[in-house]
Amino acid sequence: MKRIIPKLGLQRMSQGGLISFSRHVLQEMTDNENFLSPLPPLSELSSAIDNYFNAFEFSQGSRRAHTQFKKQTRWVVEDILTLMAYYCVLESKGDATKFLSSGFSKKGGNENKVLLPAPHALSAKDGPWEGTIRLKWKMSAPCRSYMIEMTDNVMEEMRWKQIGTSSKTKLLIKNLESAKRYWFRVCAFNSSGVSAPSQPASRITQ
Repeated sequence: MKRIIPKLGLQRMSQGGLISFSRHVLQEMTDNENFLSPLPPLSELSSAIDNYFNAFEFSQGSRRAHTQFKKQTRWVVEDILTLMAYYCVLESKGDATKFLSSGFSKKGGNENKVLLPAPHALSAKDGPWEGTIRLKWKMSAPCRSYMIEMTDNVMEEMRWKQIGTSSKTKLLIKNLESAKRYWFRVCAFNSSGVSAPSQPASRITQ
């Protein structure tokens, strides 16, 4: 079963287009039985849309500082949508109909190309307390942020779950079961898309 690749292209959307698309996704995801616990939460997306819309209205003919604020609020919307799209990928488990119910569209045919190189040199080491693991990795190209996935069964692709994001090349994973092996992998992302995942790294918790 092929993994679904979302079709985003958020950076190429006009200001009004991004607002309309964001509202469409928010509407489709609200009370959607296929996605009961969206990540990030829909409240964050709703707030980000409002902030971007207000910044867009306020910056019309205004100073450079207002224009920069509009860019910053747009980046927040783009990041939330990108993370939500890949949450929907994981929850859909290869079911295209389920994924499309989210309001996102998917790539197909020769569009399925990696836009970013995968993070590499991922390591998993003991954290400072029981039930914690410290992850570190490297990245050879600029990117906005990283998405971290975890599983307790590396042989089953559908068991991978998104557990967090980081703007740095490291993350402390908390609240893990003691004396249990976990596998981790990392994807880089920006508003154009998401890289292939890194090679997994594993560790048995203290």
